[in-house]
Amino acid sequence: YRKYKRWEDIISAGKKFKNQIIELIKENKIDFIIHSGDIYDSYHPSSGTFLQLYEILEEIRMAFVDKSMISETDNSWFFVIRGNHDATSMSEGIKGGNALDALHRLKVITYLNDSTIELRDNVKMYGIGHYGQGIKDKLAELVKKEPLDHNKCNILMVHAGLTEHVRGKYLADISQGEILEKGFAYTCVGHYHIEFLDVTSRIGNPGSIEHISRLEWAEKIEGYHQ
Repeated sequence: YRKYKRWEDIISAGKKFKNQIIELIKENKIDFIIHSGDIYDSYHPSSGTFLQLYEILEEIRMAFVDKSMISETDNSWFFVIRGNHDATSMSEGIKGGNALDALHRLKVITYLNDSTIELRDNVKMYGIGHYGQGIKDKLAELVKKEPLDHNKCNILMVHAGLTEHVRGKYLADISQGEILEKGFAYTCVGHYHIEFLDVTSRIGNPGSIEHISRLEWAEKIEGYHQ
């Protein structure tokens, strides 16, 4: 909404959510966290926004360290892909990286840029950023290059509009069926910030902790909303 008050709201919500995550880590055995893109709302996050996120992520990372889940220099606790708000594939190539790259190089997070990673001996994770309707080809390419290991839990992170959950077919990039047929144990979807979990429990979107557009409300809203 381009209002300072909304920036405060988002930072406040982020800190509150951080505290909830830390409590969950303390009380449960959580191996890692995945994020399906749009961790930022702009290709060019301000210095203050970058630092706020860095501090939030570092506090959560240290909660994993305190539970002896990772070492102090380990970033294999948080895995993220590129959302369309984080950067486009073109701008990323031209500029030599993005803010997610920076956090990765600081060893705070692990950025999966159309790639895979194996961890904990029993998990294989696939991450594909935003490509619009080109996501089908990108997914097929990655699975061909890195076939699923059916002795492991295969997880996909993808940033795309699913046919079954977008308002208008022209916004659809790929269908749930086209993802399910690949055989992933679970797919975490980003792009439209509306929470859902498919009836199979194999595809879900965690939504967003704050609405940044009227289009993100589960129900269509006309006019003003207070």
